[in-house]
Amino acid sequence: MPDLSDGDAKSARRAAMLLIVTEDGGLLMHHRDDKPGIPNPDCWAGFGGAVEDGETVQEAVRREVREETGLRIADPIFLTETVDHEGDGRAVSLFYIVAGVSPEDIDLQEGAGVGVHRVEDLPGLKITPFVRRAIYSHLLPAIAGSLLRVARRQLGRHQRGVRLDGEVQVLRGHVADQEAQGFAIEVTHHAEQAYQALRVLRGDLLGGIHAG
Repeated sequence: MPDLSDGDAKSARRAAMLLIVTEDGGLLMHHRDDKPGIPNPDCWAGFGGAVEDGETVQEAVRREVREETGLRIADPIFLTETVDHEGDGRAVSLFYIVAGVSPEDIDLQEGAGVGVHRVEDLPGLKITPFVRRAIYSHLLPAIAGSLLRVARRQLGRHQRGVRLDGEVQVLRGHVADQEAQGFAIEVTHHAEQAYQALRVLRGDLLGGIHAG
């Protein structure tokens, strides 16, 4: 991961951004204002902003998220380093977290709004181009792997009623008791979310990863 030391002269041209993955595999995203003169207007993106003098990118993303949303994040996971070629040309360090956060938890201080978007909705969503590339190239594999691990752990605890095989194919069994039915629905949901992520990665739902 890139390490920006204090006082880095390039900090004015750098930014840090957080992508929030909800516990059920959605993306909680920030809707940018539709104003002339700002980079990537009216696009969906993560939460973040410029790295200030003397800050590391980790400090910057925690501060920006706190200022924009009121959320205090402890340990954001580094995702990738990219450049906003279509916007202001800044280098952006992207992080993500998986958390039980909903739009109601956000005290939004700037932007047009927030929303949770499902994996299958991403191709038709107007997303900031560099964020879209980072999601497809880096975040979706992490989401798919995480959801698969959740489903497999659940299956390891309770084998009755569901089966996982092939390309995240989940079959709901005919189960009698309410607890097993609830378990089957829960595992199916996680696996279906992972399957949608894998479909996007394969290009079944995507016209091109460089779409805006």
